Amino acid sequence: MNLFDPAPPLYLENARICDPIQGETQGALRLARGRIVGMNVPAQRGDLRFNLDGALVLPGLVNAHDHLELNNFPKLKFRSGYANAREWSMEMTPRLESDPVIVAARSVPLADRLFLGGLKNLLAGTTTVVHHNPFYPPLRRDAPVRVLARYGWAHSLYLAPDFAESYRRTPRNVPWFIHLAEGTDDEARGEFTSLAAAGALQENIVLIHGVGLSEADRACAIGRGAALVWCPSSNFFLLGETADVRDFADAGRLVLGSDSRLTGERDLLDEACTARETGQISDAALLRAVTCDAATILRLNDVGRIANGARADLVILPKEFESGVDALGRIRRADLRAVIFNGRVRIADPDFAPLLPSSVRVQLDGRQKIAARDLIKRYARNMVHEAGFELEA
Repeated sequence: MNLFDPAPPLYLENARICDPIQGETQGALRLARGRIVGMNVPAQRGDLRFNLDGALVLPGLVNAHDHLELNNFPKLKFRSGYANAREWSMEMTPRLESDPVIVAARSVPLADRLFLGGLKNLLAGTTTVVHHNPFYPPLRRDAPVRVLARYGWAHSLYLAPDFAESYRRTPRNVPWFIHLAEGTDDEARGEFTSLAAAGALQENIVLIHGVGLSEADRACAIGRGAALVWCPSSNFFLLGETADVRDFADAGRLVLGSDSRLTGERDLLDEACTARETGQISDAALLRAVTCDAATILRLNDVGRIANGARADLVILPKEFESGVDALGRIRRADLRAVIFNGRVRIADPDFAPLLPSSVRVQLDGRQKIAARDLIKRYARNMVHEAGFELEA
């Protein structure tokens, strides 16, 4: 799929533009060459014009934590709950070659599993994703979303005892990710001290989960410029509780991640619903966590905003919502009116057909949609398909 071939500019008028920093304005957006090239400017000859009739426009969402190759797995755990994610990992490992459900999921080619993980995100309005594993070659040539390419990582202290060397090799202007304090026991609570003692606690550190972080740990992390990825549904599923994230949110150092479907919800929109239900942060902070704050933490200066020069990654919501802030945490993927990636409509309600002349009719969770033909061609040859996403007969 080549999203960089020349295409006519899109001109979206009568839009309610919801930028997480500037707030909401009424106006028009002009998209060309994969960027926002004008806001409230006149249309130009050759533009494809479309009246949004007051629909809400958000920036494409940012998912700060996924394991893209694991989204064809069902949710799995082997007892009611765990004190530490390491316990879950130790129970999972011996089953990799023997459990028929796991073996079947692993037998799907890696490229197909990665594509499915990208599609999961795209359908939910997520256009930029952090993949917490190696940057496999198919992610460069075959991903339906933007996958962060410059990053450092270690899985965790217990699976990557050489984590400090990985951190030292990572440039300080590149984010470095690690699962940390994913538990409620003394082992999980002690991981932050071990990380700090190894010198791996600077402004490019992004901690994932953080359930076992104490108030002092959180203050220290924020003081060092570290950030936290919050994955509440995964935490609740494995551990029965989630992290205290309010101080990270207040500091603008909180991002949201869906994790994979092995332990998380279906997608980032569902994760946002779980996050909102905890009552820990405001709706405005939740929006920032999947847009502008995520972009800042990931060192991406052209996503997460609706502004001139930004990537033309947009999510169009029904006009019935009072605001974009009000919608996040309540809306599901079938409710999205359109998802635009790199200036091109990828999936949308049927009335967007003028902006997507080469389209295929599909069903998404029982609602009729249209999708880009090149996306569907790739999907049709995928060995594993997305539940609820079907080609119309």
